[in-house]
Amino acid sequence: MRTQTSTRNRRGIALGAAVTATALMMSGCLLPFGGSGSSSPSGALTGINEVGPAVVRIVAEGSYVDPAEGLISSAGSGSGFIIDSEGHVVTNAHVVEGAGLIRVYVGDASPVTARILGVSECNDLAVLDLEGDGYPYLTWFEDQVAPGLEVYVAGFPLGDPEFTLTRGILSKARADGATPWSSMEYSLEHDAAIQPGNSGGPLLTSQGRVVGVNYASSSPTNTSQYFAIPGAIAQGVVATLMEGSDVESLGINGVALFDDDNDIGGLWVSGVRAGSAASNAGIEAGDIVLNLAGRDVVTAEDQATKRGYCDVLRTQGVDSPMAITVYRPTTGTYLKGEINNPNKPLTEVGTQRPSDTDNNQERTVPNGYRVVTDSTGRLSTVMPEGWSDFSQGRITTDVGVASGMALSGDNDNFLEGNRSAAGVLLIVFEDLKKDDLLEVRNFLARQVGLQESCTDAGGINKPTEDQTRYEKVVFVDRQYTNCTSQGAKGYVASLWFPDSQVLVGYVATFNNDRQAKIEQTILFNIDVE
Repeated sequence: MRTQTSTRNRRGIALGAAVTATALMMSGCLLPFGGSGSSSPSGALTGINEVGPAVVRIVAEGSYVDPAEGLISSAGSGSGFIIDSEGHVVTNAHVVEGAGLIRVYVGDASPVTARILGVSECNDLAVLDLEGDGYPYLTWFEDQVAPGLEVYVAGFPLGDPEFTLTRGILSKARADGATPWSSMEYSLEHDAAIQPGNSGGPLLTSQGRVVGVNYASSSPTNTSQYFAIPGAIAQGVVATLMEGSDVESLGINGVALFDDDNDIGGLWVSGVRAGSAASNAGIEAGDIVLNLAGRDVVTAEDQATKRGYCDVLRTQGVDSPMAITVYRPTTGTYLKGEINNPNKPLTEVGTQRPSDTDNNQERTVPNGYRVVTDSTGRLSTVMPEGWSDFSQGRITTDVGVASGMALSGDNDNFLEGNRSAAGVLLIVFEDLKKDDLLEVRNFLARQVGLQESCTDAGGINKPTEDQTRYEKVVFVDRQYTNCTSQGAKGYVASLWFPDSQVLVGYVATFNNDRQAKIEQTILFNIDVE
């Protein structure tokens, strides 16, 4: 069982530093206890007092990567339940994904080796196939689920080999279905107590029918509520998994982490299944996935859950080529490539480690950003992972010869002047001086259309020295509002760097405070030669 939260996850990812793995240690992470004995009855079981033989204890052996401690070998224990006489077992994906060996205890019998048929990361479901047949099994509850329904949790909490039942009622039939490790349309909320080790076990009616699959405990402020994957969702997913096909899965066992201070999130990878799309692309245990198909996978807007990641998989399809950006804490590097494209494996594109500048001072790259440089090599700054850059060589403008680059999370629309696409335009001018600051600022405002399409919100018209963010810079600026019907904003500035004797133009458009913070970070990390 993992801990469900209904508000923003406060865990920081602290990229480049050690990250604790507490959030990834779920119900499957308990030292197992042995078990042996006689066989169990076969056939469909009915009645809550008869379900025990069809509820199984699962021990998964393998290893995961903790950024603070490195590679750790472990054996974890979870629960599951058999759904037919052929020995198909339903459990949580987080119990078995990435495991090297899985043993399933059926009743008091000796462990049975099981094979993973399919996994759904986003629905936190997996189907195993037991050796042999003639197993006892449970059937699904087909009636309407409503609050007040008496329910039971069956399983093996804390790795104890003794079968356990707890009782409660269904509190909500459609609770929030997004968590840091899964995302589905909705979940079932109930108060039948579950503990670590109950993950993957069934939520049952008094007649022994399966209402849902237990997968999450309550938040720290609401300790009496627990969560299950609805049977109405699980049945369709399970049917596909039984055929040997994954559902909404790239082969990653991971959890969403979020750093509130830097407003950056990522999917921390505990383990990767061999032969999966993620493995083939070069993703390794311990990596942090930042961006998929041009979309940040974990954001504040998603309440720091796995919702964004899963929405991308549902939109793109798990077999489609998708651009992916990864941060690798073990080397302090950023990598880019494409999932499902063998011609574009992950390759290094940047580093988070400090680099030396011309004045021999260290330049520290903010968490979640990488250094970008224009095509002339004169102008550099930092850019969020997930954004792309477009560099243009020397061109002649109305105020002089210049070069520069555009930075945006949606460069196509940004370069076409679509104000709904946030982005930054940086231009370094040749042979211009401090006296040209005002002319350059006004030229840029006209050139990109801010003067004619936005409301002028004022600015600084007299060259002003700023030593708070830079070692030294002189600038003039202008702010603009109401650039679109949705209220997009713009900012234009020209900056004179005395040490380098270089004039730089800066134009930004943004739609919310988060984008404004990103573009401010870009502004205050400009470096020129």
